[in-house]
Amino acid sequence: MKHYSVFVNSISVNKLTLGNDMSEVLAMRHTGLVVSDMDVCLRFYTEILGLKYAEPVLESGACLETVLKAPGVRVRTAKLGTEKGTGVLELLQFLSPYEDSRKESRSFCQHGLTHVAFTVQDVSRLKERIEKAGGSSLSEPVPTTDGKYLLLFCRDPEGNLLELVQFLN
Repeated sequence: MKHYSVFVNSISVNKLTLGNDMSEVLAMRHTGLVVSDMDVCLRFYTEILGLKYAEPVLESGACLETVLKAPGVRVRTAKLGTEKGTGVLELLQFLSPYEDSRKESRSFCQHGLTHVAFTVQDVSRLKERIEKAGGSSLSEPVPTTDGKYLLLFCRDPEGNLLELVQFLN
């Protein structure tokens, strides 16, 4: 087995162990989340959830237009992660083309990506902070069947689904 260490925009991602040398995928780079208001979302993910980030950058040009098949595309991006570097969340705010495709609620059963999951220190305390910051909770925190974790699903201020998991002793 080989071990790989990957760095994405100065956010370290933990070493991954691959099952064999034939894998085409070396590491998971990031998960992209399209938002309508970068500033509101940056405040939420940094001040409420405590993620660290690099300053947003404006991306445009021929390369992006080609890979996205979107002439004139302009997008603000920000990469966020934890101090431990266990994952990267990329926020994307498309300035051009712009499409407000937010829905009041998205079902977990809909095809495609459903949520972003975070391991947290205190689910109950974070639930209160999320609700005060304009987010919402789908329920109260619930222990998992095996009793090892406390689990909560919630929404950020734009309605994106988040899973919060707390280890129980």
